[in-house]
Amino acid sequence: MKHIYLAIIGLVLSLPASGQQISATVPLLPDPDASYVFYLHGGIVNDENRNPTSSYYGKYEYDSILLALANSGFYVISEARLKETKEVDYAKKISKQVDSLLTAGIPLSQISVIGASLGAYIAMELAIIRKQEELKIALLGLCSEYALGYFKQYSNSICGDFLSVYEVSDQKGPCESIFTNQVCTKGFNEIRLDMGIDHAFLYKPYDEWLKPVVTWLKAKG
Repeated sequence: MKHIYLAIIGLVLSLPASGQQISATVPLLPDPDASYVFYLHGGIVNDENRNPTSSYYGKYEYDSILLALANSGFYVISEARLKETKEVDYAKKISKQVDSLLTAGIPLSQISVIGASLGAYIAMELAIIRKQEELKIALLGLCSEYALGYFKQYSNSICGDFLSVYEVSDQKGPCESIFTNQVCTKGFNEIRLDMGIDHAFLYKPYDEWLKPVVTWLKAKG
């Protein structure tokens, strides 16, 4: 069966196989029983090419990732960003969408964020903006040398409950040093993958990252 995803504000795609949903933005009438996850894609994806191919890493299967998350039991909120999108500006946009869910009565425990590569930068900016220790944020392939240096300047400002996933063959490695002594970081866990496929580990919904991320997001406390 073909699944067609349309990036129209407010449009929701129902998935017949799972009963779960994917939307480009927060639904007008949020389901109080749903678990919402914001998926922030890597930089190669944009509104003109939802499933691009890198000459080095291969195809970024954006829609397959969204479907896999929806089939894991989440209401997925994600859109293909514009090429010129600024990380901080987009983090502010996501923060407003989180506020919309909270205003509608959705508890923070039912809201989480997954950021992949450039999307992980945005997720970190969101953590700095919101300053909520209980917000669960999963980071995939974030910590280049630049990222380590950039986010270390935000001492005591990065708030949330974090899971980092990195691949040992990728230049983007462990993130632990960023979160050392962060006073409003509720928790930090890290998963080391050894798939041997470099940054391409986050280009598809591989079980190696998807299953532990889903398990962690669903865990209580």
